[in-house]
Amino acid sequence: MRTVTTKEFGLQMIMPVCALLALMAGTALCQSEPFLDVTKLSVPRQDDGRLGSAGGGSECLIDGPEPCVKPLPIKVTLLRLDKESYSWEEPLLLEIRLENVGDKPVAIPWTVDWRLRNRSKATANSLLVASVAPLRVHDPSGKSKDLANQRMFTNVAWLYGSTDVPGTFITLPSGGTARIRTPGKIVFPGRDSNFPFDMLLRAGFSFNKGFLSNNYSDGVSVNAVTIKVTSPR
Repeated sequence: MRTVTTKEFGLQMIMPVCALLALMAGTALCQSEPFLDVTKLSVPRQDDGRLGSAGGGSECLIDGPEPCVKPLPIKVTLLRLDKESYSWEEPLLLEIRLENVGDKPVAIPWTVDWRLRNRSKATANSLLVASVAPLRVHDPSGKSKDLANQRMFTNVAWLYGSTDVPGTFITLPSGGTARIRTPGKIVFPGRDSNFPFDMLLRAGFSFNKGFLSNNYSDGVSVNAVTIKVTSPR
């Protein structure tokens, strides 16, 4: 009979423990969480050399004739910013976690390739566009959960995907999570503000101009962070 080494015995013990933890938590703890770092991606340029962009806002009208009747089944959590203090117009980095709190899978665009708008075979049924942005909180109580009552910033990160182009989107199952790191910038209030001052920030996630945009309302992070804004450098 072959003697089991200490290393082999350790591996035999780790595998059942990992599986047990995943079962107890109701999720696959031993699997990696999808992570998209927008700061490391190159946005394709248009024929005239300009960077591509999404163009337009959400088609979901909060108070319109066809209001969004379903809340976004995505819980948005602002995980971190890269600093605690920023000068006016200074770039920032924010990282968010998306969690599918609904009972059905949700497709999330997973590229910055705006050309997918023209590549989709059936745009109305396959195109995915979403935006991630830092938001200045106008409702510190957190009761307002729509972007119409928040102040958006520039440098919004636009995400694109198409369900007919494999590899351009991910599917979050019920209970599944994913992380996204995106750039932003402090541009409001204006240069003539009384610096320094504290600002409360949330993160916004919204489906825009895609076949999901008319189904869900906008999402705002369940938490907020306070940053200090100093005078322009």
